[in-house]
Amino acid sequence: MPLGVHCCSVEKLVDRFSHGSPERLVEMSKLREFFAWCRQMGIGRVLVNGSFTTAKVAPNDVDVVVLLGENDPRFEIPDFDNDTRWPFLHIMATPDEEAYRGWAIVTFASDRRNRSKGIVEVML
Repeated sequence: MPLGVHCCSVEKLVDRFSHGSPERLVEMSKLREFFAWCRQMGIGRVLVNGSFTTAKVAPNDVDVVVLLGENDPRFEIPDFDNDTRWPFLHIMATPDEEAYRGWAIVTFASDRRNRSKGIVEVML
C-alpha cells in the first residue's frame, strides 16, 4: 500500500482485504460486527492496520484504533482487552483527535522494522 492514510468505506475495505483465505473471511466478519457496534456508539472513523492490510494470505489479527464517539463517555474507555466479542481484533481507543492522529501518523506509519508504510482509515 502506498504511504499515507487512505480513507475508504467499509465496502471498499471488504472488496480489497476480505479475500484469499478463510482467516481473512472470519476477520472481516468480526470487523463488520465491530463497525456496527462503532456506529451505535457514534464512532465515525476507525484506523485499520497490521498484517490484515497487507498481502499476507493468513493474517493473525487486525489492529484497529477508534476515536471515541459522542455517545461514549470520555472518562470510560471500554476495556477491549477483556472483550470476547471480537477475538481477532486488537482494539485501541483514543479519547481525542490528537491521540487518534498520533496513531495514524506515528505509531501505525511504520512497520516493525521501522519502514514507512500506508494505513487505512474507514469512514463509517
